[in-house]
Amino acid sequence: MIPRLTTKTVVGQRTYNFGFDYLSKDFIKVEINGTTLEYPKDYSIEGTAVNLTVAPTEVLPLLIYRSTSTLPMVEWKDSSIMRADDLNIQQKQTQHLSEELTFRSQEAIKYYESVVTNTAEVKRNTEEVREKTNTVTTKTAEVENKAQEVAINANNAQQNTSTIQALTQMNDKYYSDTLAVKSEVSEKANEVKHNTDIVTMLKRKSQEILEENQRLAKQVQQAVGGDYYTKSEVDQKIQTEATEALKTLVGTAPKSLDTLQELATALGNDPNFATTMTNLIGTKTTLQQVYPVGSIYTSTVNTNPSILFGFGSWEAIEGGRVLLASGNGYNAGSKGGSPTHTLKVEELPRHNHGGTVTQSGAHGHTGIASSNGTHGHNAFTYANGSGKGNNRTFADAPVKVNLNRSNVVPVIVEEAGAHTHDIQINNNGNHTHGIPNQGDNIAHNIMQPYLVVYIWKRTA
Repeated sequence: MIPRLTTKTVVGQRTYNFGFDYLSKDFIKVEINGTTLEYPKDYSIEGTAVNLTVAPTEVLPLLIYRSTSTLPMVEWKDSSIMRADDLNIQQKQTQHLSEELTFRSQEAIKYYESVVTNTAEVKRNTEEVREKTNTVTTKTAEVENKAQEVAINANNAQQNTSTIQALTQMNDKYYSDTLAVKSEVSEKANEVKHNTDIVTMLKRKSQEILEENQRLAKQVQQAVGGDYYTKSEVDQKIQTEATEALKTLVGTAPKSLDTLQELATALGNDPNFATTMTNLIGTKTTLQQVYPVGSIYTSTVNTNPSILFGFGSWEAIEGGRVLLASGNGYNAGSKGGSPTHTLKVEELPRHNHGGTVTQSGAHGHTGIASSNGTHGHNAFTYANGSGKGNNRTFADAPVKVNLNRSNVVPVIVEEAGAHTHDIQINNNGNHTHGIPNQGDNIAHNIMQPYLVVYIWKRTA
C-alpha cells in the first residue's frame, strides 16, 4: 500500500478522505502548497478523514501521507506477558515502516533516473553548441580569406570589376550567415546555462535523496547485523529484506534504545559511547517511570510530550476541560460539567410574593367589560323622586328600590357592547393586588478563576 495521497484543495471544503491505515493520529502528516501543517492546531483526524481547521479559499496542491515513528510502540520487559494486541501493534508498526521505506526508496530511484536523463540532454545540447561554434569559426575564416582576396583584387579593379562584384556579394552572404550562426549559438548558450542550473538542482536533490537512502540503508543494515550496503545494494535488497530487518529491530532492541536515530548517534564517532548510552538509559528510564501510560502532562507550550521526552504516544485533551480528583461518585476518565447554567424553578429557594394592603382607604378601580351582551350590575339607588314610603317610583328610573342601604338593587344594562365602569371602594379593609413576574431567565457563569494550559494524556 502506498501511504500517500496527492490531490488538490477545494474552496470551502474542510474534510478530505484518504485510503490507508495508521497507528496514531499524529503519524498522519498534511502539506498544502509545500507547507507542512501543525497537528492538532491546523487539522484533526477522524477515522480516515482529515478535517482542516480553516477551509481553503483557493485551489492548492494537497499532500496527505503517513510518517510512522521509529519509536517502539510496545515495550517488552523481563517476565512480561506476551499479548496478541501488543504483537499486532508491533507487527503493524514494522509493516508501516517497511511500506514507507520502500516508497521513499522508489522515489530516490525516480529522482536518480531523472538526473541521468537530464544530464544526457545537457550533453546533447552542449555537443550541438560545440558544432555550431565550429561552424561559426569555419565561416569566419572563409569570410576573412575572401576579404583578403577582395583587398588584393581591388588593386586591379579596372580589369576585375565583375570578380569584385561577385566576391562582394559572396562576402555579404557569408557575413549574413555568420550573424545567423552567432544568434543561434547565443540561444544554445542560454539553453545550456538553463539546463546546467537544472542539473545542479537535480544533483543537489539527488545527493540529499542518496544521503537519506544511505541513512535508511545503514539503519536496516544495523538491524540485520551485516556489512554496510551501497545505494545499488540497498535497491536490490530493499524489497526482500526490509520488512524482516525492521521486525527483528523492533522486536529485539533494548528498551533504553527507543529510537533508530539515538542508536545511530550512539554508534557514530562518539569517543565516550559507554557513558553516552548509560546517561541515555538513565534519562529514559526515569521519565518513563514518572510518566507511565495514563499519566497527565500540562504545559503552557503546545509541544507534544513524545517530542520532548522521546517516548510514548500522547493524546491532547480537548479545550475547556479542568482536572477533578476521582472518588465520591466521580470515576476516573469520565467527563461532565458546563461553564454556564440556567436555574430551574425547582432549584430556586422556597419563597412567595404578596401584595396585601393592610391599611386601606377609599380608592377606586377601573374595570373594562370587553364582552358584548346584556348583563347586570349591583348598585345602590338613592331616593330623590316623588312618592311616599319605602317603595317609591322615580320618573327617571323604572325600578322600584328599597331605600334601606343594606339592600342591593340590580340595574340591567339593556344595550350590548364593550364599555367601562368605575368601581369605588368606600369601606376600609384588607385586600390583595397582583405583582408582575420578574427576571429574564439568562444562564449565569459558574467558572472558577482559571489558568489556561495544554493538557496531554499518555495513551501508549
